[in-house]
Amino acid sequence: YLTTNVTLMNNKLPNILANSIGFNAYRLGLLFKRGLIRTLHKYKLSPEQWQILVALNESEKSINQSTLAAITLKDRHSISRIIRKMETTGWVKRTTDKNDSRANLVKMSVEGKRKFPKVKKSLMDAFTPIDSAVSEGDKANFINYCGKMSDTLIKIFPQAD
Repeated sequence: YLTTNVTLMNNKLPNILANSIGFNAYRLGLLFKRGLIRTLHKYKLSPEQWQILVALNESEKSINQSTLAAITLKDRHSISRIIRKMETTGWVKRTTDKNDSRANLVKMSVEGKRKFPKVKKSLMDAFTPIDSAVSEGDKANFINYCGKMSDTLIKIFPQAD
């Protein structure tokens, strides 16, 4: 819809791009990421760090790093680096799993819990125009469709570790 109205150097996007699910999904992802980066910048958070905080906020228990890697689509080394940075900046606490000394568990720190609502409100305010421009039915259909596409892509291109 939007892509067909976008101009590129005074020309319309080529039909092969404008009509491509992959191109439109990629473009939409970049635009959302741009909004996330701009909004999260003042909190010194990345979109991946925000995903981790949301997962930790919704969980009543600590979450192991492997699960957080799956949520963010990051490999073990990247997620370890991200968690270490979040720990250094006071957002999370990391402990060794009592049942498996090779695994780390992560939970939101007291400071992270205190700051989380403010970051969430900033993001909600930033993305309200998008949310209000789409009907509840369209949102549900879009989320359902994205889930199907994600499942298919994960099967085709599993994460290498």
